[in-house]
Amino acid sequence: MNKFILATAFAIAGGAASAATISANFDLRAGGNSTNQGSLDYSVGDVSLSVTGIVCDDGSGPNASNCRSGMIDRSSVSGIYFNQPNDSDHEVDGQYSNEFLKLSFSPDVTLDRVKFSYWDSNDEARLYTLNGSIWNDEGAIVTGSSHYYEYDFVGTYTGSMFLLGAVGENDEWKLKGVTVDYTTPVPLPAAAWLLIASIGGLAAAGRGKKKSA
Repeated sequence: MNKFILATAFAIAGGAASAATISANFDLRAGGNSTNQGSLDYSVGDVSLSVTGIVCDDGSGPNASNCRSGMIDRSSVSGIYFNQPNDSDHEVDGQYSNEFLKLSFSPDVTLDRVKFSYWDSNDEARLYTLNGSIWNDEGAIVTGSSHYYEYDFVGTYTGSMFLLGAVGENDEWKLKGVTVDYTTPVPLPAAAWLLIASIGGLAAAGRGKKKSA
């Protein structure tokens, strides 16, 4: 009987190891207008996000040796973008150099949706995932023609770091928001803890009786 009771207790405790999937919606306009920033930081629920910029000269991709950190700006209306001295387009674009926004999350997340502004039918944004020290090109987001465009990811992209970039002079947009999913442990109900404590007391009492016998 005691073995059965203990097995029940462990089964209940095992339920505490289950996890719930929660969505975190980051409004990248939050915090107001800001210029010439090395990073823009956000927090929603248990997830933190840091957005930084990468600039790659001569049309190079993010793995090129000529890539460097780039300062980024934020509009309270349209989102995050670049404002480089040699580039009159105040967007994430491929004019003169290719620009990438690096999204660094903690903990790991799964990409759900991204929101753009200043988007039109000629634009695309390329997604990159990190594999060791190499950025893998996962393809382009090319559909949509509205000024404010939202894209739901078809594939499953899970990790802590991603790039969204403009590769080519016809690509120009601002990043307005991103929605991700993450998992969090489900806490054990208080009633279950009481049950486990009671079972533990019964087991101790049983051992005491055996010793006295």
